[in-house]
Amino acid sequence: MTPREADQARIVQHLTEVEQELRAKDVSHLSEAQRAEREAMLDRLHEYRVAARFPRNSYVQGRTPVFIDAEGTACAMGDLLIHSGAEDVAETIANQENLARVVDIESVDLGPWLDAHGMTVAEAQRVQPSYTCDWDCMSMDPDPVCGSDGMVYDTACAAEMCGAGPSTPCNSEPCTCGADAGPGGSTDGGGCSATGGGSPAGLALALLLFVWRRRR
Repeated sequence: MTPREADQARIVQHLTEVEQELRAKDVSHLSEAQRAEREAMLDRLHEYRVAARFPRNSYVQGRTPVFIDAEGTACAMGDLLIHSGAEDVAETIANQENLARVVDIESVDLGPWLDAHGMTVAEAQRVQPSYTCDWDCMSMDPDPVCGSDGMVYDTACAAEMCGAGPSTPCNSEPCTCGADAGPGGSTDGGGCSATGGGSPAGLALALLLFVWRRRR
C-alpha cells in the first residue's frame, strides 16, 4: 500500500467512526429543523466517505488539512458546506484559511452555519481527520529517521504509522532528508504535522457561536 493509499484508508476509517458517533448522539434538545438539517448533513458525510475523493496537499511539506485543493476537491467540512448551498462560505475559508484546522477557522459565517445544521464546533472538529497519526509511538525516545516520503520523523515507528516506511537512519544533525529538506521538513512533537490543543482562534469561534445563539 502506498502512503497515499494508506492515508485514504485512514480517512475513510475516521469518517466511518465519526458518522457512527454523530448518529448515535442524543439530539432531542435540537429543534425539528436542526435535526432535519443534521440528518441531511450526516447522509452527505456518508456519501462523501463512500466516494473517497479527498483533497491533496500540494502546498507545503508534511501533513496538513486542506479545505479545498488546487483541483477543487473539498475536505469533509468543505463538502458539507458546499452541498448545503453555502459555497460562498466554503470559498471564503479556502481563500483565507485553506490550511487551517477546523477549530482554528476564524470565519464569522461558520458558527451560524453549524448552529443551523445542529452541529457543534467540537463535532465539526471531530469530522476533520487528525494529522498526527503516530500516537502509539509517543512514548518512544526520539531517534530521527528519514521516511520514504523524504520527511523527517522522530522515530521509525512514527514513519511507519504515518505511511512513510520503510525509513532510513538520519546521518546528519540537525536531521535533513531529501534534496529539498530544510527547516520545514521536520515534524513537531513526534507527529506528522504541527498539532495542538485548543488555540485562541478556536476559542474565539466557540465564543462567537455562543454569542450568536444568545442574540437569537
